[in-house]
Amino acid sequence: MPQPRRLSAALGTHLAEGEASPTEAIQCAMRVLLLIAVLLLALSVHGQEDPANKQVPELNYRDAEIRTVLNDLFHKVGTKVVIPARVTGSVSLRLPPQRFDSDLQDILRCATLTYRVEDWVYEIIPVPNAHAPEPGVAAADQSLTQDRFPKTPVPAIDILHCRAIDILERIQGAYYVIGPEVGGLATFDVPAMSADKLAAFIRIGFDTEVGYLRGVWLLSGPFRKYDPVAEMPPLVFVHQ
Repeated sequence: MPQPRRLSAALGTHLAEGEASPTEAIQCAMRVLLLIAVLLLALSVHGQEDPANKQVPELNYRDAEIRTVLNDLFHKVGTKVVIPARVTGSVSLRLPPQRFDSDLQDILRCATLTYRVEDWVYEIIPVPNAHAPEPGVAAADQSLTQDRFPKTPVPAIDILHCRAIDILERIQGAYYVIGPEVGGLATFDVPAMSADKLAAFIRIGFDTEVGYLRGVWLLSGPFRKYDPVAEMPPLVFVHQ
């Protein structure tokens, strides 16, 4: 690409030789500048890498503020994020090494959140009306769409005044996300059983939705019509 001085000299030569009028020379210079601007813009857009497929190492938090967890996750992939003040609460989680978008959706599902992306900045958004139950639908009719629970038997559990995390940590190698609304203490004295039966007892003991997706237990809070696994709202991407 010609340097500015060479370009000026070339334009001056054309003017001296009568090959172009001053107006034509200015138009030529503007075309060159416009081409440079377009190339710089293209390079800038190309340089923005989609973080969705970036690999994130294992995550492990206990009773951590959800804003801290999300901020740490976005820092790991070098992506900007806006988390509104109304996004509050504590989460406990243990997630395997996996893609950034899997981590993000596992956490957001259990906190009744979603997101949008504008100009490569993520904005975390509470799911509207997630707590509004559908009229006339009984709790017994509200089932989760999910992957099959593991076939490996869960050992006997005997814990007095336990939290949900105490149960899941008794399952060897279990990965999980426990949302901000999962609380309270329960007493568990159950024999060894299959994981799906244990999920039913967790659902009853903590009045919470229990899902299992990609090898991760998902506990999202009080049982409601909103399905954190199957009903994740469509994601909105806006790039300007």
